[in-house]
Amino acid sequence: MKLFLTSRLISGFVTCDVYDDTGLLLYVAREQSVIKECLEIYDSQNIFLGSVKEDLSIKEGRKEDQTFLLWAGEVLLGTVRKEFPFWKLQFASDNVIWTIEKRKQAAFPGGYTIFDENQKKLAGVSVKGADMRIYTLELETSHGLLPYIMAVLAIELSERCKSR
Repeated sequence: MKLFLTSRLISGFVTCDVYDDTGLLLYVAREQSVIKECLEIYDSQNIFLGSVKEDLSIKEGRKEDQTFLLWAGEVLLGTVRKEFPFWKLQFASDNVIWTIEKRKQAAFPGGYTIFDENQKKLAGVSVKGADMRIYTLELETSHGLLPYIMAVLAIELSERCKSR
């Protein structure tokens, strides 16, 4: 399954739209004016689903290291932690860990691959653009899309925070 996530800055705030391969809008993520470094996620009917928020309480480690909390409503799903140069996604409910690796091949600039704990590929992510970025997610499944989208939103939020 393919998903497309477009990210752009509107009045200094990040807005992301997620479409399927037919062009149908599935999700919208918006950075809130009150809480920067937080994207709230809504479905196509504008119903709140969750958020991706940088955990500003963790300040140990290198400046490049960041942790993002993935919330489904009021339930903590897990964390995405950037331990430069790698990303790790860990779910809170079970000790499942996904690894998100930046691709090194020149043919995939700005690309990532998501692996499960057994190094099985779950998704490929490619990125194009600067001010308006377009992420293409190529998923091995069509079920449970939100964690994949949240992982990409954490990467996008990190990149946008870095450029501020």
